[in-house]
Amino acid sequence: MTDSNTYGLISAESHVVEPPDLFSSRLPAGLKHSAPKPAPGGTGWEIKGLEPVSLPASASTGSGYRHAVRSNGKPVTFDDVLPGAFDPAERLKAQDSDSVDAEVLYPTSDLWDSIKALEDRELKLACVRAYNDWIAEFSKHDPNRLIGLAKMPATTPEDARDELLRCANELNLRGAILDAWPGGGAATDPDNDVFWNAGLVDGLPEH
Repeated sequence: MTDSNTYGLISAESHVVEPPDLFSSRLPAGLKHSAPKPAPGGTGWEIKGLEPVSLPASASTGSGYRHAVRSNGKPVTFDDVLPGAFDPAERLKAQDSDSVDAEVLYPTSDLWDSIKALEDRELKLACVRAYNDWIAEFSKHDPNRLIGLAKMPATTPEDARDELLRCANELNLRGAILDAWPGGGAATDPDNDVFWNAGLVDGLPEH
């Protein structure tokens, strides 16, 4: 049993694959009709108004993170995804097989690049919250070995602050991914200060 004092090898950037029911099972009823959904044949995601998002071939073959077609010429589907990509118990088995003590877990970049491009603030925020709930549950299976990172919304600085505090204080996630400035604009936007000051004003726990 690995604990935080006996780590040998840690993967600092590993990826999960979001399960096909992530949004349909977790978004409010009024948003589900617009939410990302599995594409026909389960080859990735359909997102209203945007190009489809393919699943990474590495989810099934390890042949390259951004290649959606396997060596046999067929696209990767959710049925092909390795169990450890979205099952925490299987992920631990994979870690043992690879002699890895723990992993820092990131989401699927292409999916979230598309979600970030949505114009609907409420939908974007709900998608982020759904993922954070899911990755928190995934990590809870063994917090010493499964270190999921929270997604931060780039909708408003207040949304980002509130989600950061929720992820830290309620979901017990230990890190966050900020792939755009909280307000969606420049880093120097003073409105972002409510996010940068969250730990000082509102308090973040020490993990």
